[in-house]
Amino acid sequence: MISDYSQIVWRVLSALPIEVYDDVDHSVWDNELWELVVPRSEGDYVGKRTIGSANIISAYNILHLKLLAEVEDVDSLALFRNCLEELCKHNLIRRRPEKVRQGFRTV
Repeated sequence: MISDYSQIVWRVLSALPIEVYDDVDHSVWDNELWELVVPRSEGDYVGKRTIGSANIISAYNILHLKLLAEVEDVDSLALFRNCLEELCKHNLIRRRPEKVRQGFRTV
């Protein structure tokens, strides 16, 4: 069973992917680390596993605000990481395979 916090994070990460646009240097922030395990089945991103950079930021911010509202003395970043790990454990998100392969070294 997925915790309530992880369900909040999941709802944001699985929504329409949105990227962050930097007005200063006119660049787009790209989430290169995480993707959905199962490609989307509907909407503009059918067949895509993309999780937008703004989705990652929004999921963390919503989780942090929920913790503040509940007056829980919990490290929100650590809880966010735990939520990501829990979503990985339940095969909802994963690290992008090309990023995982970059961590391997040939001996």
